[in-house]
Amino acid sequence: MSTTTEACPHAAHMSVAKCPSVIGHALSGSMQSIRVIGVSFRTAELGDREKLAKALREVASRTIHAVTDDTEIAFLVTCNRIEAYGLANEPRDAFTQAARLAGIGDRVGTLCYSFAGDEAVRHLFRMVCGLDSAVLGENEIVSQVKDAWEAGSEQGNIGPVLRTLLDRALIANKSVRRHTKIGQGKTSVASVGISAAVSQCGGIKGRHVAIVGAGQMAELCLKYVSGLQASQVTILNRSMDRATRIAKAFEAEARPLDALAETLAETDLAIFAVTSPNFLVNKDTLPTDGRLRTLLDLSLPRVVDPAVSESEGVILLDLESIKSACEENSEHRSYAAMQAEAIVEEQVAETIAYFQARHSNDTIAELMHRAEEIRQFSLTKATHKLASLNETERQAVEELTRRIVLGLLEGPIADLRASGGCHLKRQVVKRIFGLIEDKAS
Repeated sequence: MSTTTEACPHAAHMSVAKCPSVIGHALSGSMQSIRVIGVSFRTAELGDREKLAKALREVASRTIHAVTDDTEIAFLVTCNRIEAYGLANEPRDAFTQAARLAGIGDRVGTLCYSFAGDEAVRHLFRMVCGLDSAVLGENEIVSQVKDAWEAGSEQGNIGPVLRTLLDRALIANKSVRRHTKIGQGKTSVASVGISAAVSQCGGIKGRHVAIVGAGQMAELCLKYVSGLQASQVTILNRSMDRATRIAKAFEAEARPLDALAETLAETDLAIFAVTSPNFLVNKDTLPTDGRLRTLLDLSLPRVVDPAVSESEGVILLDLESIKSACEENSEHRSYAAMQAEAIVEEQVAETIAYFQARHSNDTIAELMHRAEEIRQFSLTKATHKLASLNETERQAVEELTRRIVLGLLEGPIADLRASGGCHLKRQVVKRIFGLIEDKAS
């Protein structure tokens, strides 16, 4: 007997239903399983963030696996936050491991925050839109999040759920930038930090400025410094290719990181935006010529030993010491922040609705798949009774059974589609039609 579904007007649905993994892998059950756990400048002191940053980077380097329906994870480490995003227990397990490596496993519960479901989505959206930054309206976080997701994708850790979340967070950010003034003025830790450092050293016009590092933060620092009329700007980096490339764009000089000591001897302001497992500057490596120097350490972990601040003629600023300047800067954009929050809420609601619609579609696909299984089983069981039918009569029986199945499912399917992905309704339908085990039985 033929069991083809080609004659069925709902064949498209049937073909998807026969392969529930296609939909199941693309966001099935994902909304409530989304998790984020982390610490930020609001919850943890700089010293603890440094330890966690090192540890989470180590955990991230070892987290490599193929994405599954319930396994995705992304790690985000910036100067002001250390976070893990993912599904179910993955982020918590990774963060717990990092806390143990950092030696603060006994205290991490009092330092970290965690969100699930729509609250996790809201946190990501607010963060990408610069609403959870030390400097309100910061836009550099966007590239940092993109880099984190790209790194996770290269390691096989990013799947359809996290990819969808980032895409929608970026849409929210574009809307916030387009419809509010939250991005006006100094909107980055780098710009606020440099402003504070320049103020401390009495201006840099006619002076020598060194920038250590050649990543996004360092390039941003170079951009701000280039407009302040310094007599010389030097970029130091491990990779001379990268240093030379960005130095050329701003008419600066590029030097290898090995030249740091001699460069500091010539420098009035040194800005550090680089990753290093050890201090690059300490009391022993700092010139002792009595020259007034301002050091701005924007790195996490710090690369300038805090003890350097005890040296004569040295002013040391780091992420903790510019915190108040960041807060003061943010106060000027409070109205824009209110507008941005409203936009974020709209985007979060749309994203939740999107996930819920996918849940309804998944349940409908499962339901139709189950119904088709029963229909095919019943026809197969009755094969000997239908042996005397000719091909036209067999096709009529096929069509009749399909219409009966679709007629029975029409009400539940319409209700599911109208429910907006209501979890309770989906569970009721699944239980009635035997799509999930009845644990009470």
